[in-house]
Parts: sequence; structure tokens; C-alpha cells
Amino acid sequence: MSFSRAKITRFNDQDTSISKQPSHSGNMNKTLGKSQKTEKWASSSTRSAATKSSSKPRSLSQPSSNTIINKQSQRPYSGGDEKTRQNKTKHAKPPVSDKYGEEEEYETVNIEKPSSEQIYKIEENTDDEINSDDKDLSSEPRTNGTTCKASSSGIPLRIKQQQNSPRPNVVNTPRKASPRVSSKSNVTSIRSNENSAVKLESPKIISPAARRNLEMQYQLKKKRMDQLKKEITDRHKLLTDSYQALIQLNKKLEEAGKSYPLDELKPNITVVSIEESKSDNEPAPPPPPQSASAMEMSGGGEDVQKAKIDPNTVHNMKETIKQIPITLLDMCRNLISKRLAVVNILDKVSTNSIEQDELQQNIQDIKEENASLEKTLDDIFDEQEKNVMDLVEKWQSLLMNSGDYSSFMENIENMKETIEQKEQQILKQTAETEDLRRLKEEAIINSEKVVSDLKDKIKSLEHELNVEKSSVQETKDKANLYDQRMKLLKTRIKEMEGKQKETESKCIELQKAHRHAQDQLRANEHRWIKEKEELLSKHKHDRQMLDKLTKDRSYFETRMKTLEELVEDKENKLHAAEEKMTNDVEEARKQALEEKSQRESLQQKYDSVKDQLVELEIKSKQALDVIHSRNNSEPSESGNEDAISTEKEAELYTELLATKVALKAAEDQIQNYNREKLRFIDSIQSFQGDPEKDQEYVAKTMIKNVEKITELETRLTESEQTICNQKIEISNLKADIENLQQYPIINSFELDKPTKDSDLKMMLHEGRIKLEQSLKKSLEYEHKLIRYEHDLNRQSKQIYEMENLLKVRDGLISMMKAKKDELQMENDSLNKYANEIRDLLLQAKEEARNRTELVQELSTNLDSRGRICQQLEKKVRELEGSLSATNEKTLQTARINWSNGKRIAINQSTV
Repeated sequence: MSFSRAKITRFNDQDTSISKQPSHSGNMNKTLGKSQKTEKWASSSTRSAATKSSSKPRSLSQPSSNTIINKQSQRPYSGGDEKTRQNKTKHAKPPVSDKYGEEEEYETVNIEKPSSEQIYKIEENTDDEINSDDKDLSSEPRTNGTTCKASSSGIPLRIKQQQNSPRPNVVNTPRKASPRVSSKSNVTSIRSNENSAVKLESPKIISPAARRNLEMQYQLKKKRMDQLKKEITDRHKLLTDSYQALIQLNKKLEEAGKSYPLDELKPNITVVSIEESKSDNEPAPPPPPQSASAMEMSGGGEDVQKAKIDPNTVHNMKETIKQIPITLLDMCRNLISKRLAVVNILDKVSTNSIEQDELQQNIQDIKEENASLEKTLDDIFDEQEKNVMDLVEKWQSLLMNSGDYSSFMENIENMKETIEQKEQQILKQTAETEDLRRLKEEAIINSEKVVSDLKDKIKSLEHELNVEKSSVQETKDKANLYDQRMKLLKTRIKEMEGKQKETESKCIELQKAHRHAQDQLRANEHRWIKEKEELLSKHKHDRQMLDKLTKDRSYFETRMKTLEELVEDKENKLHAAEEKMTNDVEEARKQALEEKSQRESLQQKYDSVKDQLVELEIKSKQALDVIHSRNNSEPSESGNEDAISTEKEAELYTELLATKVALKAAEDQIQNYNREKLRFIDSIQSFQGDPEKDQEYVAKTMIKNVEKITELETRLTESEQTICNQKIEISNLKADIENLQQYPIINSFELDKPTKDSDLKMMLHEGRIKLEQSLKKSLEYEHKLIRYEHDLNRQSKQIYEMENLLKVRDGLISMMKAKKDELQMENDSLNKYANEIRDLLLQAKEEARNRTELVQELSTNLDSRGRICQQLEKKVRELEGSLSATNEKTLQTARINWSNGKRIAINQSTV
């Protein structure tokens, strides 16, 4: 039972190899995982390479190591042998010893990074191939490194040992079998070969998540392209329809005697379909516009009188009418462009290709653009109002200057046509806005789909994590079983040591010196082993402490950085919130001042309207007095007419009472508005007096104030509508009063001169009736204009509400993005945790392997010691046998000597 120094050194070497083994095995596992990933992606790359024309760079698992590549026989092929070439390309698969039983020879080729001279030669050769004819495709492939093509997959190709490559750094592969190839495709393939030659050293492996993201981006961009194509075709159709309608209207105007030039619209229409429609129709060139329209006026047997109108006024009116839809179209185009920018931002958000700072900046830009658009809308609305008022004034002046009724009716019909065209334009614009709204809803639905897909991915990852946790638990259970087995083996070892001690106690009597030496050696061995274990445990403990300290240090550094960034972000947000609050307070003050000025203007308008009503009441009373006096003077002659006039007066009186009631209601509304405004000002002052309130309370108060302001604006619009209606009613009342004032004068004139100029009076009476009808029609047109303005205001309000909804949706999208970022952070942390668990499992497996090896070594040592014990027992038995034999011999010799002594004594006695 003795250990030599050679055995001790062997045990030390084994322990050191065991301590070094985990890192080596970990590296081996990592390399195995990488090779498996490259094999998986190699198959997918081979599939994708079949569809694409240009060859992709080779993806190698270990570019620095020597790779085994099979060379194919490079023989010339012609354009007719297509089937043989296709079979060659199909059978060019990676060598697998299990699947393929063919006996093929392989060569090891070192793939190195090409130098600058080689790349320059490659470019020269590619230029030569581009300039060459198609016949060169059927010639032999070159053996230089310029014509080598990296395979589309990451799997090495088989190379036969017929043709040896002259250079070790480039691999020759046969050219792809394909029919006649154009110069462009040859250029793309050569460029892809250059890129592959350069990128052989550092291959890139695309992950499945990145591939899915690229596919999603491709699908979204494709859908967007289809939508844009549809929109462009629709716009082309609208342009062609509008241009054809203009041509038809110009033809009708030419038949009527007027024409307008369409040359101004030619540069604006750059669509091919419109030019084709123009070539099909080919209208005659319009005559130049007339300087003045001849106005003819016919009467009962009288001479013809001609009245001239200034052409400048008519031209200006036409230009103003043309400019009204142009400004609206420009505004709509601007809105569409802004809409496209918003859609692009949403696409970037869905593909996670935009950062949060850029997104916030884009949102702020959009808000500023919305404010500027609101201002431009207000300016355009004011300009349109001014243009309409100028048109009405010019039209009235034309009516006053021209006495031709037929031309007046023609102008009215033209105005009707223009109004119908405007209505059609408004309907088209509403349809466009609905299409934009629909597109926006589709974009939101797509973003929601993306979010749902991400949630599904997160659920799948959580399921995988649970599976990994269960596998970790299983490994822990296995480790516990291994520990129990180790304990059992230790107990067996102890039992064997007890038996060994018993055998040693038996051998003590025979070999004391040998036992003493063995005891000394054993004590030294135990002492050395304990010292070694203590040193190893201390070394492991120190290494673990160092790793833990480095991890904690890196973790705390990253945490400090993140905390500093969060503090900076919060400070910036607080500063921005303070600035926003100050700006909001200033805007509220400005709004209060503007509302005060508006209230004063409304009060002035109200006072003026009230004064006008008082004057109208006085005039109506005077007219009633005149009528009563005339009725008293002439009761017999005008009995029926007095009854009619009194009925009209009663109606006018009731209408006046209704207007008074409406004015009182308007006064009450204005007073309520003033009270609410004072309350709002008090709330602003209280907000200025208490600056230390919570931001949430301030935000709530601001929201309530904004709601109150919107309600007040609605009330103001309603009051303006009532005022407009009252103005219309007042104008109607004025017209009726003027008619009533003129009616008794006409009757008195007829009574004074019943016989003279009866025909002229009838003509005048008819003319007045016609004028009254024309005035009524003009009033109706004014009513229609007011209604259209009201509709435009309502549409602008709806647009404003939609913009607010869009802002809210943008906020929700930002919230969803923040949640998505949080989920990504959690996913990253879970992945890190899973990787750590995997590392721990690998370490546990390695430790278990080491323990099993130790157990095997101990079992072998025990077997060897048992054999030594058996040998020692045999030696003891042999020694016992030899001792017994010697004892027997000594006894025999003693007996012989005793017998001899007896004989001698007997002989002496006898002597």
C-alpha cells in the first residue's frame, strides 16, 4: 500500500486538467451552436439563391480555419446543352459522408482576404466581360481568381482533383448554367462576385427576427405602392374629366357667342391621359374674347338702346371666381402631403426604424404645422369672404349700369353654373377627405395588427422561457441524484478503507517497519491532498468573487448611466412642461383680450342693430299714421287695399315683436358669456397667485377651460347665426316698408291722373314687379351664400375636431411604443437570464462529468489497492507457511539433538 511520486504528479496533472476543462468545453459548445446555426441558415440561403439573379456572398461558419471544397470539372459548354448544365447545377450539393456513398477526393483550400491588386484585376476582368459578346458565355471558365463565384449558400462545394487551382486564396467554381445572358445581368453577377470575394472573411448570418422584419417592411412598402398607384390613377381620371368638362363648356360658350382661352390650363395638365383625350376631342381654337358684350333692350314699339359694360370688371370677376377653388385645391394638396408624412412616420414606428427623440421631434413639427395650417385656413377664409363681397358689389354695379334683362338672366344662369361647379368641387373635396380618413384608419389598423403580432411573439417567448425553466429544474434534479450517488460511493469508499485497515492490522505483526513507512506516506498524502483542495477552493472562491465584483461593477455603472439619463430626461420634460404652461397662460390671456374685443364689437353691433330697429319702428309708425289718415280721407274708394295693407302691417308688427324677443335672448346670452369670461379670468388670476399647485390639477383646469371656450365659441357661432338671420329679416322688412311707402304714392298719382299715360304706368309697374322679383332672387342668393359659408365653417370645425382626434391617436401610439420598448427591455432581460441559466447548466454538466471521472479514477484506485491487498495476503500466507516449516524443522532438529544428548548421556552413564 504505497504511492509513488509519479502517481502523485499524475493526480496533480489530472486536477489541473479538470479545472481547465470547463472553459474549453464552453468554447466547444459555443462553436457547435454557431455551426448548427450556420447549417440551418445555409439551407435557407440555398433556397433564396434559386429565385434571385445575383449570387449572394458565401456564409462560412469559420472563415479563418481550413475549409474542404470539392472542385467540379471545368469543361466548356455550349448554349444548346442546357439540360446537362442544369443537372450539374442541381447536383452541386455539399459533401455528406452519411448520405452520399460516392468515392470522391477532397482538397483543403485556404480562403484568405483578397488584396487590393486582386480586386483591381477583378474589376478589369469584369469590364472586359461586359464589353465582350454573348458568345463568350459558352467558352471555358477562367482558372484565375477573377471568375470565381462564391456559392449562394454557406456550404462548401465539392472539388474534383482533375484541375488544381493556381492560387490558394480563391476557389474556382463553374459558371451558372443559363441561356443567353444580357450585359446588365452579367454586370450585376460580377459585382455580386466582387462583394462575395471581399466578404468571405466576415460572413453575416441574418437572424429569423430580422428576416421577418424585412419581409414585413417589404409587404408594407408594396401595399403603400399599390395605394399610391390607385390614387394617381384616380387623380388622372379626375383631371381628364375636369378638362373634358371645360372643353364642353367652351363649346357651348362658342355657340352662345362667347369663348374663353384654355391655353393657360395646358402647362398645369402634364398627364398623358389628358393629352390623349385632347388629341381625341381636338376642339377648335377659341376666338379671342370680346371687348364688351352688346346689351339689347326691347320695348313696345320703341327704338333699340345699347348699353356698354367695362371688360376689366368682368375679367377681374372671372379671375376671382377661378382663384377661389385654386386656393382650396392647394390647401388640400398641402394636407395630403402632410398626411403622407404622417403615414411614413407610422410605417417607421411599425418597423421600429425610428428613435423616440426623432418621433417626438416629428410630432412637435406636426403640431406646429397644424397651427400654421389653422392660421392659413383663417386667412384663406377671410380672403374668400372679401372676394365674394367684391364679386357681389361688382355684380350689383353691373346690374345698375346695364338695363338689359336678358343679359342679366344669362349672368344669373352663369352664376348658377359656377355655383353648381363649386358644389361639385366641394363634394369631391369631401370625398377626398373621406378617403384620407379611411387611409388613416387603415394605417392605424395596420399598426394595431403589428402590436398584436408583437404580443403573440412575446407570449411565445414566455412559453419558451417556461420550457427552459422546466428543463433547468430537471437538470437540478439530475444534479441532486448525482450528489446522492456520490455520497453512496463515499460510504462504500469508507467501508473499503475500514476493510483495508483490518487487513493492515493483521499485517502489523509481520511487517512493522513496512507499516510505519506506509503510515508516514499516507499521512503525507492526506496532508498534501488537503492542502491542494484548500488551495483549489480558495482559488475558485477568489475567481468567483472577482467575477461577481466585475459583474456588479458593470451593472452599477450601467444603472448609474441609465439613472443619469432618466434624470436629465425628467428635467428636460419638466422645463418643457413649465414653458408650455407659461405659453398656455399667455395664449389664454391673449384669447381673453381677443374675446373682450369681440365682445365689445358685438356690443357695438348690437347697439347699432337696436338703433336701426328703433328707427324702423318710428318709420313704421309714421307709415301707419299716413295710411290711417288716407283711409279716413278716402274710405269708399280703397276699401280692399286698406284691408290688405292693415294685414301686412299686422304681420310686420308681429315680426318686429319676434325680432325684439330674439334680441333679448341674444342679450341674455351675451351677459352669460361675460359672466363665464369673468369666471375664467378669475381662475387664471388664482392660477397666477398659486404657482405651487400640482401639475395634474393645472392640466385638468386647463382642459376644463378649453372645453368652456369651445362651448362659448359654439354659442358665439349660434349668436352670429341668429344675428345674420335677424339681419336678413330686417332687410326683408326694409324692402317691405319701402314697398308700402311707395304704394300709396303710386295710388295717389293714379287717382290724380287716371287718364294720362296709362301705358307708361303699366310698364313702370311691370318693371317694378320685375325689379322686386330680381331683388328677391338676389336675397335668395345671399341666403344661399350665407348657408354655404355656414357649411364651410362647420366643415372647418369638423376638420379641427379630426385633427384633435389625430393628436389623441398620436399620443396613444406613443404610449404603445413606450409599452413596446418596456416589453423589449423585459424580453432582453429574460434572454440574459436564460443565457445565464444555460451557462450554469453547462457548468453543472461539466462538474458532473468531472465528478464521474473522479469516481471512476477512485474506483480504479480501489481495485488496484484490493489487488495489492490480495498480493500481500498471499505473501503473508507464504510467510506463515515458511514459518511453520522452519518451526517444524527446528523442532525436528531439537528432537534429534535431544535424542542424541540422551544417547550420549546413557553412553556416559554406562561408561
